[in-house]
Amino acid sequence: MNRSLLLIICDFLLLSLLALAKFDEPEAKQQAEVAREVRQDTLADQDLIEVLRMSLESERDDREMILDDLEETRRELTERERALQERETKLAETQQRARELESQRAEIAEEAARLDEERQQFAKQFDQAQNRLAEAEADRVALARDLGELKEDSATSREKLRLLQEQMAQKEQALAAAEKDKERLAEEMQAAEQAKQQLSTRLEVAQAESRVLEESLQTARADVEVTRQEKQQAIEQAEKLAEGVTVLAESTDRISEEVKRANPLSLNTIYERYRNNRVTVRFDTREDQLIGTTRRTYEIETSLIAVGDRTFAVLYAADTPFNLSDGGRSLLAADARIVIGNKRFRFGKLYFVAADPRLLVIAMPTSRVTENGIEPFQLAADPLRFPEAVLIDSGNGGYGEIPFKLDPNDKAYLEMQTDLFNRLFGDFSPGRGDSVFSKTGDWIGLMVTGDTSVIVDKFSVDASVSLGDKFNADETRDVLARKRAVLAQLPGSVK
Repeated sequence: MNRSLLLIICDFLLLSLLALAKFDEPEAKQQAEVAREVRQDTLADQDLIEVLRMSLESERDDREMILDDLEETRRELTERERALQERETKLAETQQRARELESQRAEIAEEAARLDEERQQFAKQFDQAQNRLAEAEADRVALARDLGELKEDSATSREKLRLLQEQMAQKEQALAAAEKDKERLAEEMQAAEQAKQQLSTRLEVAQAESRVLEESLQTARADVEVTRQEKQQAIEQAEKLAEGVTVLAESTDRISEEVKRANPLSLNTIYERYRNNRVTVRFDTREDQLIGTTRRTYEIETSLIAVGDRTFAVLYAADTPFNLSDGGRSLLAADARIVIGNKRFRFGKLYFVAADPRLLVIAMPTSRVTENGIEPFQLAADPLRFPEAVLIDSGNGGYGEIPFKLDPNDKAYLEMQTDLFNRLFGDFSPGRGDSVFSKTGDWIGLMVTGDTSVIVDKFSVDASVSLGDKFNADETRDVLARKRAVLAQLPGSVK
């Protein structure tokens, strides 16, 4: 159930209550009408509580589904991050392999250039050997011719023949050496040619691998970009799911709070909270007497009520030195402290509540209260929700459940049916200053007469008195005189 439907149901119930209300009938008939309305309100509240429970269960199921989706998205995000890391690792390895191949390709190109240069040198040496061989062959032919001629003239110069034979032998040796050099150069040229072919093949393979790696690199970069986009989308989806969980949690907490406020607490639970909530306020005064001055101490136990980041200790004026009946005529000095837990705090201002001049409050930060282990009450958001209230005697500690109705002269006050206690615990005699709570455990107000309570819906203040070093007796008397005049203008039923 969404919030709009819940508001429509509440408006319908409120209009039904207003339609059934009749304010101009006799009191007996009005009481019967109020009782019938109370029963209808109770049934409507039960239906509303059931609707709220069903809405809470639905919201809880939706929250669990969203949490499951969020967990699944987180797992997918983790898997995608792992895949992205693996792809980035492979990309780095591919880039490293490409750099290595590029280096090898440069080395192969340098080696091919060097071998080509050596081949050219071998070819040049081969040509030179060919030339030398041709020259040696020509020399051999010439020597053979000369030898023939010398044989014809052997008688004239045998020594010359010997010399020519030695020269011919040397030429033949040189020719054999040239042949060997030629064969060696041919082998070296063939080896260089094979090496060049191998280097060419390796260069082509390296270039092919480089192209494949470049394509793989481009594909890997595209995959990384796609994965990053998917990761970003998953992160955005996770953030949206987290926001949905937060909104659902707030909605669930709100519904839980509404269900909690719709269910009444037991009297014992409210009274136990009342006892644990108590703090002590102490006033030390110097007052004028008929003969001289005297010092007095006032100690009042009271409750704490939190409104936002401020907490208020509520006092009944007649229990303090600022009793409106005497107007503070005898006060000469006043100092005050509040005891919270084991700590004492001095306060310099005492405020009058605008709702009723007989209510005084002390304001302090809520953090100061909670850090000392005190759980303050909340103001009742709907004090008329139930036909009964919980009344706690601030003096004797008795408490009970009592029916009430709005005061016909002033809607800011409740008339307590003190003779119609439904349940009563301990000795009980309702009196001024007693605390009034709703059945949900929220604070409504204080009893200002024996059978009338003021409704405090907010702590608006309209006057204050200074305490301690800043106490001013004349200003205090003026403030109390103005508040006494306000009290005199109230209807007689609430004085």
